[in-house]
Amino acid sequence: MINLLPEAEKHERVKIYRTSLLSLALIFLLIGILVAVALMFPSYLILHTEEREIKNDLEKINKRVNQEDLSQNEKKLEELESQRAFLSAGEMASTTADLIKEILDARKAGVKITSINYADGIFDLKGVAERRANLLEFIKALETLPSHKEVKAPLSNLLSEKNVNFSLTLK
Repeated sequence: MINLLPEAEKHERVKIYRTSLLSLALIFLLIGILVAVALMFPSYLILHTEEREIKNDLEKINKRVNQEDLSQNEKKLEELESQRAFLSAGEMASTTADLIKEILDARKAGVKITSINYADGIFDLKGVAERRANLLEFIKALETLPSHKEVKAPLSNLLSEKNVNFSLTLK
């Protein structure tokens, strides 16, 4: 094949051919990108909707977990409060036991305690003393105890000389 075109026109035709080829390639590339975007758009919408639903579910779960944690913490707090109350009662009982032991240790020979009642920090003692002197020694011993501020002994306790039935109140 013989080309009868002058050299300058040959170069211009090659340039136009290359430009057309490049334009055509760019057009096909742009069409491919647009088709890909068009095909991906429904998937994007579906994924975006699912993401929103998952976030809402996660928020609901977090709220529920927080409420469950709060109720569990309240239950634990109530349990600890009851244990603290039980331990406080145990401390008071041990203190009361110590006070009763002090009273019994202060008892002198010839003094028998028949009953000890305790209510609201007040002890009521009842018993029998062989002699009035034994009872007076016992009362003085109780008055010297630092755990008791006041010892009340009615005068009726001191009426008889022997086998004295007594009643004392300790605060």
